[in-house]
Amino acid sequence: MQKKIGKITPNNNLKTTDAPPGQFVTEKFPIFSEFPTPDINLDTWKLKFTANSNLIIEYKWNEIIKLAEDNIEEDFHCVTQWSRLDTKWTGCIVKNLLKNFEIDLDLKYVNIICYDGYTTNILRTDLFSAKTILATKYEGKELESNHGWPLRLVIPHLYGWKSAKWIKEIQFTSNSIPGFWEIRGYHMNGDPWKQERFS
Repeated sequence: MQKKIGKITPNNNLKTTDAPPGQFVTEKFPIFSEFPTPDINLDTWKLKFTANSNLIIEYKWNEIIKLAEDNIEEDFHCVTQWSRLDTKWTGCIVKNLLKNFEIDLDLKYVNIICYDGYTTNILRTDLFSAKTILATKYEGKELESNHGWPLRLVIPHLYGWKSAKWIKEIQFTSNSIPGFWEIRGYHMNGDPWKQERFS
């Protein structure tokens, strides 16, 4: 795994009671990536939503950026036991992007595919959570490339490995498809409040 994390230290002045069990609170936002940062051209960039390989809708960058007006402020929890509280993201709430589309209710799972080759899996209910956002900005600034520019999925109620960077395709499926870390023993759900780190 590529790591650029520096020294992560807890800050005793921060609200530690807001963190899930087993987590310490930090003001840093460490960078974890399994693969090198991809070279992305916004002129050819696309985000696809598919259902059992059938296209639902495809967005180009100029379409996404016009819709990126939603904001959330939520805690972010990493499976490596650090938490950063009150992170601010701007982008598109996923359920708003898909509100005009009927997606078969039997497709209860979602497979996330990224431009660097990374994948992860989530439940449909997690994708449609009110706070799940496709983020274009972090703390009021455009995402840095190593934090997922131009678009990062953020699911604040799950561990950070589910908040995949450099999103390329979101697939609705009838079966759960383990992603990069899930096939290596990480939990299929990843709820930090239940400490679902490993299967």
